[in-house]
Amino acid sequence: MKRASWRYGIATATALCLATSFAAAAPKGKDPFAGTWQLDVAKSSWTGVKGYTAGKNVIAVNKSEFKVSTELTSPDNKVVHSEYTGAADGNDIKVTGSPSVDTLTLLRPDKNTVIRTDRRGGKVVLILTITMEKDGKSYTSSGRGTSVDGHQFTVTAVWNRVK
Repeated sequence: MKRASWRYGIATATALCLATSFAAAAPKGKDPFAGTWQLDVAKSSWTGVKGYTAGKNVIAVNKSEFKVSTELTSPDNKVVHSEYTGAADGNDIKVTGSPSVDTLTLLRPDKNTVIRTDRRGGKVVLILTITMEKDGKSYTSSGRGTSVDGHQFTVTAVWNRVK
């Protein structure tokens, strides 16, 4: 796979694991996904693309609106920083900084689950299900997608609460 191709696939897969960083050892009344999260590379897996070597998600939640800032490091030490702000209502949310995703949508079927659909040029490139663990100390983003160069991939990314 070409060097740029796997980066775009990964950015698609996790960079928006970004949008989806959520968890819950949070204080009472605080959204379980609000906080700072660290990618647990040892517990994460990718097929069809190379995985990230490091990652950090900062998620703020105000009612149903998520503000997500993600920083991911590729195997060649390139850092991708992406951000988005929007409600979990199924409407398009603009993503900045991602080489592989320009919009996404969020749905929240329950307080511990988020479904994120990433698009590039209006075409779906990744669907992630983000699930908070019962203890609120980690969440898992898992899904399938298509890289910029057309390769199919799967991702299971585990994120641990830092604060």
